[in-house]
Amino acid sequence: MLLDEEGRLRKVVAAHDVGRAINPTLLEGQVEGGVHMGLGQALSEEFVVEGGVPQTTTLKSLHIIPPTGVPEIEVILVEEPQPEGPFGAKGIGEAPLVPTAAAVRGALEAFDGEHRTHLPMKDSPAAVAAVPHLVKAHA
Repeated sequence: MLLDEEGRLRKVVAAHDVGRAINPTLLEGQVEGGVHMGLGQALSEEFVVEGGVPQTTTLKSLHIIPPTGVPEIEVILVEEPQPEGPFGAKGIGEAPLVPTAAAVRGALEAFDGEHRTHLPMKDSPAAVAAVPHLVKAHA
């Protein structure tokens, strides 16, 4: 996870062991999608419920990071074939989502020294840059 000098997301490097990469293009897309989901979990997305009633009823109110807010994602496919898997492949599924929020948190702490313990980290410079309408939503 690389931030620029202002704390905005600049680049994500995501390396995943996929066994044998039968369809590398599909795998890269899966990793990119999982990273996007992880960035949203880390920085902006929140499903608010009050008294059992959802308050976030539109996609915009969920604060999903738009394409313009997603940094460059470098995907590294590590190939260590799985003998028991089909043709040596391993499942990738949601695996790219799992480490992303922790990587964002670690990069932000290295940037500004703030030890954040709650998600989403909407107050971070990375969140405000990725989802500009967050500033208006909290103003």
